Amino acid sequence: EQQVETLRKVVGVAMALRERERIGVRRPLRSLTVASADPAVRAALARFEADVLGELNVKQLELVPDDGALVSITAKANFKVLGKQLGKQMKDVAAAVEQLDATALRGVLEGGSIEVLGHALSGDALLIRREPLPGRVAQSEAGLTVVLDTNTDEALEHEGLARELINRVQNLRKDAGFDVSDRVALSVTCPTGGKLEQALAREDLRSLVAGEVLATALQVNAGGSDGHRGDADIDGEAIVLGLSRH
Repeated sequence: EQQVETLRKVVGVAMALRERERIGVRRPLRSLTVASADPAVRAALARFEADVLGELNVKQLELVPDDGALVSITAKANFKVLGKQLGKQMKDVAAAVEQLDATALRGVLEGGSIEVLGHALSGDALLIRREPLPGRVAQSEAGLTVVLDTNTDEALEHEGLARELINRVQNLRKDAGFDVSDRVALSVTCPTGGKLEQALAREDLRSLVAGEVLATALQVNAGGSDGHRGDADIDGEAIVLGLSRH
């Protein structure tokens, strides 16, 4: 139960990151990295790795004991806490705090304190920020740091388009009143030379689409269909779908 709760927590944080960055779950991402000093947390995620990757549509999971290589750590003095205590020294202390390195700040994060211009600072006295490396988004919560690699490439983009197409076809199947077990012939009309046409030129993605929507025949830009038709939009490309029982 504890392991499943850990799994749910990590998936929830990662989903929130996707939502914040407006990256739909149908868009595959290269990697998810979770940093935790607790070996039980890492063991739980390793055990349920396939579930995590499947739920988040991510290709790779990396587990590390700390987030030192994942984020940069900076701090600012908390004026609300220190203002009355430091008085005229506040400005000098605040400037010194901004020069603290990551090693010193990690000691504070672990419950320690640090001396700055003769003052021991800890806890709420510092506002510590974690900034992810370029091309990544991160969220730290209750001893966990969850990092998503948002860098993309053509292969990932094409797979995302194929999964978006699957969604549009499934909606059309429902609108057409097809039974969930009905095999269909699918036609896709999309911009010539566009991203979706390029994606469907890949045999693996054609097989993915056909398998998910139960299409025994799939045609791309090969003329219309006599069956149920529907218009859709994928990444700004207007497409026309045709479905008929097969």
